[in-house]
Amino acid sequence: MLNRNLAGLLLALGSVVANAQGVEGSLASATGIFQGGQTPTGGACTAPVTIYNTTHASQQGAEITAAGNGPATCMGDKVVLATGPRTLCDVQIEVFNLASEAPFDLTMELFTDCTTSGATGACGTGTGTLIPGTTRTITVTPAAGSLGMLFPVTFDYSGADISSDADSNVTVKLNASRPDVFWRIGETPVVGAMPAGEPALSVVERCGSTAGNNGCTRNFGIPNNFAINMRGQDPPAEADLALTQTNDAAGNALLVGNTFVKTLTVTNNGPGDATAITVSDTLPSQLSFVSSNCGATAVGQVVTYTIPTLANGATNSCALTLRVNSSGTIINTATITASTPADPTPANNTTSAQIGPTGGGIAQTPVPMFNWLGLGVLLAALGGFAMFVLGRRGHA
Repeated sequence: MLNRNLAGLLLALGSVVANAQGVEGSLASATGIFQGGQTPTGGACTAPVTIYNTTHASQQGAEITAAGNGPATCMGDKVVLATGPRTLCDVQIEVFNLASEAPFDLTMELFTDCTTSGATGACGTGTGTLIPGTTRTITVTPAAGSLGMLFPVTFDYSGADISSDADSNVTVKLNASRPDVFWRIGETPVVGAMPAGEPALSVVERCGSTAGNNGCTRNFGIPNNFAINMRGQDPPAEADLALTQTNDAAGNALLVGNTFVKTLTVTNNGPGDATAITVSDTLPSQLSFVSSNCGATAVGQVVTYTIPTLANGATNSCALTLRVNSSGTIINTATITASTPADPTPANNTTSAQIGPTGGGIAQTPVPMFNWLGLGVLLAALGGFAMFVLGRRGHA
């Protein structure tokens, strides 16, 4: 119904359907918000903070990839991020369709400063540099009945590093896989800012158009500021973990069949807390796993246990009870195989030690030994038996 009455609806709303470069359909107005809420829901951040946001009040939109401009056309906006986190969580934009609810792809790229410095050249070159790891493509399926209505689209950046952009000036650039995708425009920043000296008009970018301003141009006479909500967080502080081991067989002779206790200790040297720590102990063939006090499990000769969290300055110890299976010099090695955040000094994540007496082996078979009390009892028993036999012979 909306599609059949589109012209009348846009006229009633006072829509401006015009293009400063002569391609019809560049600007249009939405009728409302299909699904509310401006807070992005994507991203893997645990404590995100807003580093750029706009008012989300305008009803106007600019067509990202108009048919007359060619499929490579992109729209972009240079923004100034609020000072703070340099790890990106997510970016949310708001779009609407007027004629089609068919699925479409959106590709987002983030550049340091502008995408280019002039009106010529390929899109994405020049003074601006594509920030590594910031190209994202997602497929959007508009909901039924959403024509003419704004809805949010969230790009999950899951902690992408944007620290290469030292001056906080970033260009957010979008390409749509089909026409009739309008990006909300005419906004006012409420977190972050417009670039210094930027006027109210003529400063959004259009790149890759075949109809005009081929390359990227910021002198484009439409309302400034696309709707953008960017969130980030500071990267977690590094956590230097160190692993050591001791055992109660050190310096002592061990016999085949004996058990002993080996203790592994993980120390967090900081400065941050560590989580999801995994320790693996690969036992040599002379040893086998018996039990532990930390929930360790054995698969073959590999004994593994986990530490959910370890605060800066804290230690965690695990006691493994092991059995000696055969003789020989025994060298046992254990390693921290995983932790979050990544350990900046992995060299101290491994520990090796010899089990038993230094320079000696482990006896193949235990040798039975008697103490003096046992020997005395045996001799007394033998003597009693001998007297019994002699007494029997005397009676005979």
